[in-house]
Parts: sequence; structure tokens; C-alpha cells
Amino acid sequence: MRAHIFLCMLAYYVQWHMKEAWRELLWRDEAPEARWSWDPVAPAARSERGQRNVQRKHLADGSEIYSSHTLLAEVSTTVRNTCRR
Repeated sequence: MRAHIFLCMLAYYVQWHMKEAWRELLWRDEAPEARWSWDPVAPAARSERGQRNVQRKHLADGSEIYSSHTLLAEVSTTVRNTCRR
């Protein structure tokens, strides 16, 4: 039981850490500290900067923005093939 709880907490921590590390690449707002004052029932509203990113689908430096699903789909196509005779 302890090992199961430990693995669940470890998986949650890794997920949280990856979302924070990839915040710039994902469709996430720039104000993580404001999330504690949000109403969880109210519809979400994007910031002005987030709205611009949605319209352009690129960051200010020209790099592409992904959702978590499209990012994983993009990364999954990166492979290394080794052919042997």
C-alpha cells in the first residue's frame, strides 16, 4: 500500500514538474500565482497575451505553441532508426 501511494505521488510530481518546465510550449497562462483566486466553476478566460498566442499559434520568438496532446504527438514522431545487415 505504501509503495502504491509513493508511486502515485511520484507520478503526480513528475507530471507537475513537466507541465511547469514546458509552460512556454503549452497553452498555459503566464500567471500561475493567480490560479488560487480563480473560481473553479466559472468559465476560463485567457489573458490578452494568451489570446494573442491562440490567434498566432506562435510565441513572440516565432516558436510554435502546442497543447499537451499535440506536443506528445509531435515528440512521438522523433525516432532514431538503425538498420543492420
